[in-house]
Amino acid sequence: MAEEVAEPKGSDRITVRVPEEMIKIMQRWVELENKDGTTYKNISDVIRKSLDFVIKYRTPPEGVVNKMISIPKRRIVELEELVSIGEIIDIDYGIQKAIEEFIEKRVHLIKKDNAITGSEVVSKSVSR
Repeated sequence: MAEEVAEPKGSDRITVRVPEEMIKIMQRWVELENKDGTTYKNISDVIRKSLDFVIKYRTPPEGVVNKMISIPKRRIVELEELVSIGEIIDIDYGIQKAIEEFIEKRVHLIKKDNAITGSEVVSKSVSR
């Protein structure tokens, strides 16, 4: 029998039909702690937290665009080390700063190159 959990105040009940495979995945999440330390009380908790994530992701603050990116595990480990020694406040901040620094460096190089060549157009192939 499912565990009874108090519903959040001011909430409405809705019914959502999901494929059985999704239910199995969500049940595994309930049974295990996620790699990021997230725990779930039950499947309803999984759904609530998932909806919360999607709503926050889809409605960023003014002047911000959210993007989902994949980062190699070794880079996450390096970012965690930087957090642990106090070099950065958290992983998200480290990623944002790395992107800003990369773009500023590339834009500076392109502007410098254009100044040398006299080019007015900032259209250059950037090697990866």
